[in-house]
Amino acid sequence: MEEGESTAVRRRGRNRQAILDAALELIDESGIDGWSMRELAGRVQYTAGALYRYFDSKTALLEALTTQALQELRGRLGACQSTHGPLGLLEELGLAYLDFADARPALFRLGLLQMPSRRTSLGQDPGAESPYGVVLDAVRVAITAGEISTADTFTDEHIAFTIWATVHGMAVLEHTHLSGFDADFTVIHREALRRVLTGLSNRATHTNRSRR
Repeated sequence: MEEGESTAVRRRGRNRQAILDAALELIDESGIDGWSMRELAGRVQYTAGALYRYFDSKTALLEALTTQALQELRGRLGACQSTHGPLGLLEELGLAYLDFADARPALFRLGLLQMPSRRTSLGQDPGAESPYGVVLDAVRVAITAGEISTADTFTDEHIAFTIWATVHGMAVLEHTHLSGFDADFTVIHREALRRVLTGLSNRATHTNRSRR
């Protein structure tokens, strides 16, 4: 690629991201349906025709923002590490999910609340861009390590869903119904995750059996 072409590609990339950022602001202000592409064009000082050279429809733009949300969250989850074994990693993944919701609230709401899942059944692979796939892989590592066990009615997918639903529910509550609530959610998040993971672990199973 020649230097002029490279500069043009970078400029187009910056322009595209500026459009996405402005669209996210409009979504945060008015919801998914409360704005138009014409309004977005005015905000970024483009003509409607120029805007459509980047995104040919509102649907395409929302899909691009959803992809951005999933990629950013997957990047955060993929960077997680723990020195406390598979359960420690699952705890860090949960906390990273909550951090993403806190740091990128508008993107979190769009990508993980308002837009539907791109995966529509357990028969489908989560896909390379799926942040849920990171959690599922970590659950499978914990199962292989003997930290968590499955059952015919409670598979690796069910375990991953339990963890995902726990942190998602905490994130949604904190940023909606409990917005402004006076509580140390950082402490609550970690303790709640530890208790859920302990309940899922084989150690809890052995303890419960010993009490019978």
